[in-house]
Amino acid sequence: MSQVQTRQMGRLTAAGVLDNLDDALEMLSRLKALHFIDYTGSEDGFSLGTPSDKSEQIGRDLNKVRAAVAQIEVAEPTEMTSATSVRKSLDGELPEKVDSLLSHMSRIDEIDTVVTSKSEEEATLGAISPLEIDVELLTGYSSLTSFIGTVNDVNAAKAAAANGIFIDGGDVIAVFVKNEDASETSSALQNAGFAAIQLPEGEGDADARINQLAGERVELLNERESLNSDVESWSLENGEELLCGLELLERDHDLKTSPVKVAVTDHAFVIDGWVEMDRAHDIKLALANTCIVVDVEPFVIEAGGAHHDDDHHHEPVSP
Repeated sequence: MSQVQTRQMGRLTAAGVLDNLDDALEMLSRLKALHFIDYTGSEDGFSLGTPSDKSEQIGRDLNKVRAAVAQIEVAEPTEMTSATSVRKSLDGELPEKVDSLLSHMSRIDEIDTVVTSKSEEEATLGAISPLEIDVELLTGYSSLTSFIGTVNDVNAAKAAAANGIFIDGGDVIAVFVKNEDASETSSALQNAGFAAIQLPEGEGDADARINQLAGERVELLNERESLNSDVESWSLENGEELLCGLELLERDHDLKTSPVKVAVTDHAFVIDGWVEMDRAHDIKLALANTCIVVDVEPFVIEAGGAHHDDDHHHEPVSP
């Protein structure tokens, strides 16, 4: 026997005075009972509702909190927290705490980028170190062209230097020739299996620069470790509060932007959507003070696969 249970759905139409729209939407949000059918703007005399003035700020706050949640690992809250308590947190210190966390994460990303760059520079300096030539002397001449890199055939590379200067560093070579000989030398070096090394910026002895970079990298990694520790502590202290804040902000954002799903005139509104029939009575009671009309018609599958409800303005689509 199938374990899938279908629920009887009904088409809700609720209409009222425009001034009561926010209250009606607030009530529906609390009930979590309505699947909106977005108004398409196709009916004469009606237009799309406009989101609340607060929706943009709530959206910005929501994006920040989502970004923070994505950066940490935190278990779901173990206890229920009242909306009042969560809202007090959102209006209090939580935004500053979120900014602090995001600042830490931004700095960690920055450190990772810098450490990678320094590691790459160290590797390059390590490759050219056997040449025993200060970094700034490997390039930058007006009358000479330099070739710094590795080759498969050292003897062929030496021959390619011809009347220029050839320095053999074992795994790396350096060739300096007059500018007018550069094209011929380049061609000969290619035949020797030459692969150029992209030289780092800077000056001085390569080994000294390597030691300097290693020290800077250690300092950065120590800072990163400290920041990671702070982030872990932040997560333990504020993680549940953050998740609760996220849930409430998502609810607020949905609520403040939901008017764009509703048909309105200068003085009235019409809400359209699907509800479960076993909740229809409660929904009607809840909307009684904010809506002039609240109608729920059961969705019926007719013989031959057709369907029927009493709304002829929209093509019904069951959620």
